[in-house]
Amino acid sequence: MVEIELVPEELSNEDNTSYVEMSKADIWFLKHLLKKYNPKKIVEVGVSAGGTTVNLLNWKDENAKLYSIDISTQWYQDETKSIGFFASEYEQQEDWTFFKGKDFLDVYKEIGDNIDFIIIDTRHAVPGEILTFIATLPQLKDGCIVVLHDLHLNMMYINEDIIDIYYNIASHCNALLFGGVSSHKKWTVKNDPMTNIGAFVVDDTTRENIKDVFHILTSTWEYFPDDLDLDAYDEYVKEHYSTETYNLFSNCMKLQSKLFNLNPKIEFSTDKK
Repeated sequence: MVEIELVPEELSNEDNTSYVEMSKADIWFLKHLLKKYNPKKIVEVGVSAGGTTVNLLNWKDENAKLYSIDISTQWYQDETKSIGFFASEYEQQEDWTFFKGKDFLDVYKEIGDNIDFIIIDTRHAVPGEILTFIATLPQLKDGCIVVLHDLHLNMMYINEDIIDIYYNIASHCNALLFGGVSSHKKWTVKNDPMTNIGAFVVDDTTRENIKDVFHILTSTWEYFPDDLDLDAYDEYVKEHYSTETYNLFSNCMKLQSKLFNLNPKIEFSTDKK
């Protein structure tokens, strides 16, 4: 693996900073990679108000397609506003499809494969983005750029002896994913106090060593994803991953559900059929 630390440059006046829950350095990082690799099929998982969506619409090639997905229907900061409200007001919406109140597995057939750029920025607590990446990987093209935001959100607001009120020790899901995934090339941004955005290329090592990512699911979960269709995840992993990997996933889900004192929504088998 080669890790490259990018030094951010100034944003232009055309770059949106409204309702973007990123620093200017993070915004530049995302723009730099999108402009450099000029993807044709872009997926954004986690929309919030839609500030980043506006930038993606502004930056992408005019023939590129953007698919935005958010499992929520209302903005978490103001439930009187719809998810993605800021982007929905943006005039330039050509080649944009927005799935509200949907998980990736609800819409993956509509999106199709050959995704060559994806940004994952959702729950930040385990198993959040781990499950999202497992779901999206079979649809990602070799060479796809995967961007993970809030890598170190759990560390961003610690300042010597003062802990900011927004500090959340559980927001380390993307850090685990970024560290556990295999790739010949990873990027971070040179930032202070800690880089909060990273990216990697999907290559042969990513798929060969994907079981390492599944192993992260054996760590302690912050929540149980009962808002997801777990039957669909079970069938999807069974179909797209090896027997050994599926068995790890199946047993992990069964034990995690027991840990949360839930009745499993699916019959977890021990062998792939």
